[in-house]
Amino acid sequence: MLIGVLSICGVGFGWAQAPAVLGKVSVVAGSAWVESQGQRQPLAAGVSVHEGATLLTGGDGYVYVNTVDRGFISLRPNSSLTIEAYAYDSAAPASTQIKLRLNRGVVRTISGEGAQAARERFRMNTPVAAIGIRGTDFSVFTDDQTTRASVRTGGIVMSPFLGGCMPAGEGPCDNGMGLSGQAGGILQLRHGDTQPTLLSPQFQHLSPESVTPPGKDEGSAAASQTGVSSISVPVVVTANEIAFGGSLRSPPELRPAPLPVPEPSVVHPPQPAPEPEPQKVFWGRYQPLAKLPADTSLDALRAGVYSIVAMGGFGPFAMVRDAREAMTMPGTGVFRFRLQGAEAYVMSDGKTTAATVSDPSLMVDFGKRRFETQLTVSTDQLRHQVHAQGSVAADGMMRSDQAAGNAIVRGALAGKDASQAGYVFSSEIGASRQTAVGATNWGR
Repeated sequence: MLIGVLSICGVGFGWAQAPAVLGKVSVVAGSAWVESQGQRQPLAAGVSVHEGATLLTGGDGYVYVNTVDRGFISLRPNSSLTIEAYAYDSAAPASTQIKLRLNRGVVRTISGEGAQAARERFRMNTPVAAIGIRGTDFSVFTDDQTTRASVRTGGIVMSPFLGGCMPAGEGPCDNGMGLSGQAGGILQLRHGDTQPTLLSPQFQHLSPESVTPPGKDEGSAAASQTGVSSISVPVVVTANEIAFGGSLRSPPELRPAPLPVPEPSVVHPPQPAPEPEPQKVFWGRYQPLAKLPADTSLDALRAGVYSIVAMGGFGPFAMVRDAREAMTMPGTGVFRFRLQGAEAYVMSDGKTTAATVSDPSLMVDFGKRRFETQLTVSTDQLRHQVHAQGSVAADGMMRSDQAAGNAIVRGALAGKDASQAGYVFSSEIGASRQTAVGATNWGR
């Protein structure tokens, strides 16, 4: 069908073939835009979204879209989603073709009638992964290096772009890993991985729902469109229980958990809290190191009381570790650390601006001797995400990989069972000739 003046989300583009309609925006909160054919316009409720459009949200933006096949899409803050294809025919749902591309951020999708009828024609791409579905309500987080997905109902299959799995393809790939249900299961695929990793429930803080939580009315908005309740029965299926190649087996039968039998209450006398282990990793400025005693300088550190972890190339920061006691490190296990303290600056052409640190995360896989970390450095003018991966040496020294992430990180584990960590970082901010530098302390 040809129309005289085609309007895509309110933008005129002259004579053209009318593109397929994804659906209509039901809710816009905060800042949000739509881009189509090189033009950007503010997004508002009631606007129709077509193939070829990209939806974007700012730091406070939420967008809910009701799809033409009675599905639902929620785009959360700092996100970008491109609608590459959404061809749905209510008379022939099995011929539906859907292709989405999550460029960054977090999206939640609930499959509509078309997606459920043509699962082999549904694809969501991210910068590192291809995702297929099985009648699904799922959420995805991505940046340029890492994609993570969690599932409420149904199932997904996540694949790296390897072999025959290419971004230009459609449907699920045959080299992936499956995930079904909820209860803390998270699939993670990082740039360069040949298979996704199933993260254990202790990494729930990395799920899309934790990284960018839903808006307060998302559940009711989804239910009003799809009839799917915002509360679902949690189910976890291991990768071995889901067939690869995009053909997922049916989820196991759900059975309610037996009610717990109450036990007689026992009153225990209060136990004294263990004394915290003294701090073993410190950062500070070169002369003297501010976080150490006031009379401590690098000359004293070199005398053997402390060993230098890092100095030079990290703005004003150096880092040291107490060398008077040997550090013991577990041989297995994956642990999440909590940020205990941080200091950061943005430096440019001799100008230094104090910055804040938020959204911190540090994971250490002691079996693989690897670490992964990320945090956000913010000033009044910018917000920059720092992320790095690297190795952990036998003595606990941490060093980031040059090709993984956007930061140089040097640090160390310390204390009994490596219960403490600290690192300094330096991360260039795009092409702005600015650099984020800082220092952190962590505990378990």
